[in-house]
Amino acid sequence: MRFKVLGPLEVTTAADARTVTPRAAKVRVVLSTLLVRPNEVVSVDGLIDELWSEHPPRTAMTTLQVYISQLRKLLQDVQPDLGRDALLTRAPGYLLRVDPGQLDLAVFEVLHRQGREALAEGDHAAAADLQRQALALWRG
Repeated sequence: MRFKVLGPLEVTTAADARTVTPRAAKVRVVLSTLLVRPNEVVSVDGLIDELWSEHPPRTAMTTLQVYISQLRKLLQDVQPDLGRDALLTRAPGYLLRVDPGQLDLAVFEVLHRQGREALAEGDHAAAADLQRQALALWRG
């Protein structure tokens, strides 16, 4: 599975690049929030704040659990071998396990860092090439 957050959210299958981005806006917000902090616990309060800002409904916790369930189903359907283990419940919230190569943001950060290192070493051509590769990941 590939996740793109450098532009409009896009989720594609790794095998055939089929788009499987969630259609529901609130589910996309939850997924985007988890992807911006990959492999870290994102608190329930933080997710609720992203979803409803200062005015969450009385049913916010239950509704969030429904969104998490929908994301788990999507991950499981798309990648049965890893999907169930990708989105974990961890106090005080949820953690989305993502390999760095699956997330354009992580690839961008690696290329950018490598470009800065090449620049520091005086390899201007490599630095420019790495920075161009990083910038090419931005969409929209």
